[in-house]
Amino acid sequence: MSGGTEGRGTIALSADVRRQLHLVELAGHLPRLKILLDDLSRVDIAAIRARDLTPPARLVRVLHKITAENTSLGHDLQPFLADLSALSTDDLWRVFEYVFLEGDTGLEDLQAVLDQLGPRVKEVAVTTAERLRAEGRAEGEARVLLKLLAAKFGTLPAAVVDRVRSGSTDELEVWTPRVLTVNTLNEIFGPA
Repeated sequence: MSGGTEGRGTIALSADVRRQLHLVELAGHLPRLKILLDDLSRVDIAAIRARDLTPPARLVRVLHKITAENTSLGHDLQPFLADLSALSTDDLWRVFEYVFLEGDTGLEDLQAVLDQLGPRVKEVAVTTAERLRAEGRAEGEARVLLKLLAAKFGTLPAAVVDRVRSGSTDELEVWTPRVLTVNTLNEIFGPA
């Protein structure tokens, strides 16, 4: 039968219509999600605290609002001690990484907060700060080595640049003095 029907009185439905009908059947089983979009420049801390949010969600908003250029973050986090103590260890790693990378706060400023939150939180904060310092040192050492290599050998192949940038602090400490004595780039990375 033509005109959208097949066989005896059967209506052929397009795949799109069949999908829509299936969604109508499932509608009662699909989750309903609310989206909260904040302009943090217009929302004050008290309003964020008053919202019914999980501790991680509340802290994300608070930290985005107060971390940058804040040299007294430890003081400003006092009202959020319960939220901080409720975080999983993984969430704490992320919080402290954000605080140390985006803020102007050091461990000294956070000391009072860390003392109140206990050894688990303090260990995560200290370890995060140490890891970031080590990564920063390694990046700095790699930059220096790349400058020295370029001064001695000219434009460096991408493979050499990648090798230096991916080198550990220990490797970089071995490779850097070699610049003074080697005659080829390959000698930099060879055994001692």
